[in-house]
Amino acid sequence: MLAAIRTTLIICAVIFAVAVPSLQAVYQFGMSASEFSFQGNSTLRVEGFAFAIWGLLYLGMIIYALYQVLPLTRGSETLAIYAWPSFVAISGCGLWILMAAFNQIWMTVVVISLSAAALILALVRSQGAGLLRDRLLIALPLNLLAGWLTIASIVNVMTVLTIEQIIQPDIATMSGLAAVGGATVIAATVSLSGRSAFYLLPIIWGLYGVRVAEGTRQPLLSDAAGVAVLLLGSLVVTMLLLRVIRQEK
Repeated sequence: MLAAIRTTLIICAVIFAVAVPSLQAVYQFGMSASEFSFQGNSTLRVEGFAFAIWGLLYLGMIIYALYQVLPLTRGSETLAIYAWPSFVAISGCGLWILMAAFNQIWMTVVVISLSAAALILALVRSQGAGLLRDRLLIALPLNLLAGWLTIASIVNVMTVLTIEQIIQPDIATMSGLAAVGGATVIAATVSLSGRSAFYLLPIIWGLYGVRVAEGTRQPLLSDAAGVAVLLLGSLVVTMLLLRVIRQEK
């Protein structure tokens, strides 16, 4: 009974997450995500193309939601670890849009931070274990979502602190550098703890978006983001190579 409820709630969460931005685009209610971010993007900016990743993330959510309905997932240890955290995180994706639409700035921080934390805890707990099909259809899409929510939550915090004028122009670059450095450390720590190289990919993508966006406005911050991309990219390659070597032994 509990499993059936959980399965239904995950389906509802995905519908909610996909429907909210779609309805906002049609009915134009509240502030768009870009309008919300524009209020405080003078500290840390991500180039618009980076947000195209949501197409992939939504597709991953839908595939995961449909897969977890199938009878063959009963008894899946991977699903048991990720199911409830995924409900929290996926619901949070839709809820964040609503909080941003109505300019509830601190609630955006709470929602996206809890969403990221829920999936990170599941990722670390899973340790990359499970059947291949579960890793591909459960862990992979949720690890990608966890990675994007990680970098998005850090950018969101910078946006809110800037809106609230807690970050002043004279410390904007320093604050941006701290955010990039913090994102890099968190990303490396989580990926190594959870043995997930794929978690890093959306973070690398987001940091590349920072590098492009800040190229002329804040060159030092842009360079720092570029270094972070190289470091995390090297970590991805290393982790994948080590996994191949272990499998060949």
